Amino acid sequence: MNGRGKVHGYCIMYDSRIRLLQVDQPFIIAVIELEDAPEIKMFSHLPGTPVDDNVPVGATVQAEFETTPGTGQKVAEWRVTA
Repeated sequence: MNGRGKVHGYCIMYDSRIRLLQVDQPFIIAVIELEDAPEIKMFSHLPGTPVDDNVPVGATVQAEFETTPGTGQKVAEWRVTA
């Protein structure tokens, strides 16, 4: 995986049932299509992208790995680059 992809679609979460995510509400949930394997789609937040911005479907994104606070596990998050 080269760590690049594009926004295939998205929605905005206003009322998460997951307590740890409630502090970040509202937030974007995006479907990411991998550049080197377009048949694979991943769900992700788009850190750094304000909810009130229109996220352009087809926008280029780059993977970043964040460490989860509870377990220390690394998870891929995607940041809009263009």
